[in-house]
Amino acid sequence: MVKALIVAVVMSAWAPTAALAQAWQGYKATSADESPLELKLQGWGKAAIKAAGYDKGPNSNNTGDVYFYTIRAEDKDYRSFVGINESSVFRIWNQDTLQNYAGRYFKNQTIEFGELDDIYNGRAQFKFIPFNYTENNVKNNCSVFRSTWDYLASVGWFCAKPGKSLSLDAIKTFITHISFKQNLTPKDEGVLPTP
Repeated sequence: MVKALIVAVVMSAWAPTAALAQAWQGYKATSADESPLELKLQGWGKAAIKAAGYDKGPNSNNTGDVYFYTIRAEDKDYRSFVGINESSVFRIWNQDTLQNYAGRYFKNQTIEFGELDDIYNGRAQFKFIPFNYTENNVKNNCSVFRSTWDYLASVGWFCAKPGKSLSLDAIKTFITHISFKQNLTPKDEGVLPTP
């Protein structure tokens, strides 16, 4: 119940603006197996998904429904949240937008940001900003990201477990191995470095 609530709260930080203030119907929890999202990372897969769900609302021209799928996943070294919206919006997200979303996800923290970076992987474009915050005297190293490809857009965060380092290689490997239905299926299984 608590895990589902965490996903619902995090999702609510993005969903209201995800498709231009759509009338969302409310978060619905699903099983990891039912989720169209997966992380193609060695040792992750569906087993790493701790919570999954979706919301839906009409698209901006009311010609159908737009779905926003979310997962929260982790292994012994890393933790993450990924949301994917079936929409073509968010083509121009830059540093200030990503920083605003990191602030929403970690609203009770004082965040120190790194530099905006991007990756192009086939038709997909990824932007991310590393950041860190200290909680209970332990440094947490994270990155906020967004990606766009075809008619899809994603947003989320990726963190090393508290006190562990987070390399640029780990961030790039994570965000380029998000799989959604058949629309974005990485050719290889990514291997995250040990922090």
